[in-house]
Amino acid sequence: MLPTLEGIAHELLSLASIDCPINAIDLAETLGVEVCYSDVGETLLMGETIFVPRRVRLRRLHWLIAHELGHWAARGGGADSACCRVANYLGGALLLPRSTLCRQLRDGWDLERLCAEHPHAPAHAIAVRIVQLRGARAAVYDQGRVSRRWGEPLRDERGMVDEALATGRPVRVDDLTGAWPVIDGPWRRVIVLGEGL
Repeated sequence: MLPTLEGIAHELLSLASIDCPINAIDLAETLGVEVCYSDVGETLLMGETIFVPRRVRLRRLHWLIAHELGHWAARGGGADSACCRVANYLGGALLLPRSTLCRQLRDGWDLERLCAEHPHAPAHAIAVRIVQLRGARAAVYDQGRVSRRWGEPLRDERGMVDEALATGRPVRVDDLTGAWPVIDGPWRRVIVLGEGL
């Protein structure tokens, strides 16, 4: 199933002829999918239109649009368009194309650098793509508690999270392992990323 999803994303990106970093708003427009802003607060795909909340952080906005483009792409590519896991995978593959990201990962898994190279992609989406493409382990800590996890915890994961929260700076163990804080006012998130087993 996954190679098929990568293929769907690759085909659409080739059709759109958009270079990295991918801007989900521009990608939707190029693919003929309209983006409309709404006060409802929910994101929704209806036909060829994506409705997104009017007030949302910019990286989050791009992720919401990419996710709905994932539903749209799945429908056109013959995949399960109702499945959110499929839409998440396709959304990540559209926002963070495999070939570009794999080339960038040769220089290590520095989430701060990768966020700078993909200014429209949220840090958690980049971490998930690394999990998908490299068999990494990752976790998202919101307000100091695990909210999502891919794989087993890393060695001294809690210590890295606590240090990243206390200092507001990334904690690097090596080129492939670390914890990166994403702090926006009272919202405190840490992304932990490292090699798989």
